[in-house]
Amino acid sequence: MDVNVFMIGGRRCGKTTILSALQQQTNDVFKGEISLLAYSQTDVNILTEKRSEAEDYFNFKTPNKLPSPDDTPTPDQCGYRFSLRISGKNKSNLSISFTDVPGEWFNLDAEKRDKIDANINNSEILMIAIDTPYLMENWNDFLKFGQNHDDYNKATEITEYIKHMDISKLRNRMILFVPVKCEKYYHEGRMQEVADAVKAGYQDLIAYLQSPSLSGCCTVAIVPILSLGGMAFHRFEVLESGYLKQRYRYYPNYETAAYTPKYCEQPIMYALLFELKMAVQRGVNKGFGIWLSNLFGANIATNADFQKLLTTIQAAIVSNRPDEGFVTVQDPFKIL
Repeated sequence: MDVNVFMIGGRRCGKTTILSALQQQTNDVFKGEISLLAYSQTDVNILTEKRSEAEDYFNFKTPNKLPSPDDTPTPDQCGYRFSLRISGKNKSNLSISFTDVPGEWFNLDAEKRDKIDANINNSEILMIAIDTPYLMENWNDFLKFGQNHDDYNKATEITEYIKHMDISKLRNRMILFVPVKCEKYYHEGRMQEVADAVKAGYQDLIAYLQSPSLSGCCTVAIVPILSLGGMAFHRFEVLESGYLKQRYRYYPNYETAAYTPKYCEQPIMYALLFELKMAVQRGVNKGFGIWLSNLFGANIATNADFQKLLTTIQAAIVSNRPDEGFVTVQDPFKIL
């Protein structure tokens, strides 16, 4: 069983940095009961390097210098694949793959758009990463979100692209709006404001997903992430090109700040819960023992193992906590 997550969003919002924390945080949550393992050594090397870069912000601090997270854009399509292993089982056919494409692809040539179409068609989960400082800063009272949001998060391009897709490609899918770099707003107790700004900043897309054609067959949620934990947005620096570079400050202070990402495991929890529950609803339970054996290997034969996996994931899910920014927009299949 393959769970495919297609990640989209504006350029330079740190999607790969999130993935570098996802594996460790997922394994921390499961506490050895379940393990998330990278499939290839190449993926291990890339994600380990990204995690080291994130940790280096705290291991090699420079006094009186405002740090700036790496904002190098993804040059091309990237993919990362993980397997999920239950403790005591010697095999697993359950994998989860993340595919990331540059934000610029949404307004480029037909070849790029064909690749986007193929990825969406092959993915059960669509994850829209949102660079939260651009969403929240330089606030526009009329729009109810930051004036730089659309330019940097590509909200209009993404919305128009999805609205002009074959609607069948969105049915029986989960759409996750994932605000990243939320540290400042989390520590200020403003995560409800972030969720409200997401709804305003993507109001046309959300309205489309709530239309009669999709409201009964498309799960939609807001799932925020603290990408680094110990660094919070401080201000924009305007470069000569006009690009707004983000400058951060250490939190709670220079001396004690540490790499402490939070909620990076939640998108994978949502994706797994969605796929497992949908699999049951699609009727796999008619041949449940065979399905379980194919999924986890020949030495798993009972419903108890499946229920253990499901219960573990459900216990780890953070949902319907507006004060922390977690909002279920619609849940027609009662997944959450």
